[in-house]
Amino acid sequence: MYVIADLYLQIQKLLVSDYGCIHLKYSSVIFRNFFLNFVFEIFNDFLKIKHKNILGLILKGYFAGDGNVTFNLKPRRKAVYFCSNDIKLFSMLKEALKTIGVSSIKETYPEYTRTHTKSLVFYNFKDFQLLDDYAIADTVPYKRKKFEKLLKSYKLLPRAGFEPAITSS
Repeated sequence: MYVIADLYLQIQKLLVSDYGCIHLKYSSVIFRNFFLNFVFEIFNDFLKIKHKNILGLILKGYFAGDGNVTFNLKPRRKAVYFCSNDIKLFSMLKEALKTIGVSSIKETYPEYTRTHTKSLVFYNFKDFQLLDDYAIADTVPYKRKKFEKLLKSYKLLPRAGFEPAITSS
């Protein structure tokens, strides 16, 4: 009974950030485990049916918290990262990215890099376009701006509205 009362008090103390993230003051391990199990179940259900739009929304929410865009013209570094230390979540993220069509996923390992988390990284322009189609980088404004700079750096014609001229013979 004490756990339920504590959970009720925790829910009353919810703080929502500007980006829609929920912050709990003094969150308990029980609540976190309950919430993560709930998220895993929902994520797993949509992975089984391969619902691309819902998986895009899940990836969008995850990217808002633990996603990163690297863009630097001098060393010509362009990449998008999805970071996670949880093995189960990491494999689910990888499967979700493959389901929506991301093809060139590479894994980084904290033992061999300067980062402290394992990451899914991709460098391919086609994969960047898929992220743009699903609006995955749109939730957090500074990540969106960096992602737009990354896309504009390719200096390509817009995909929509460009039709080749038809010549009559």
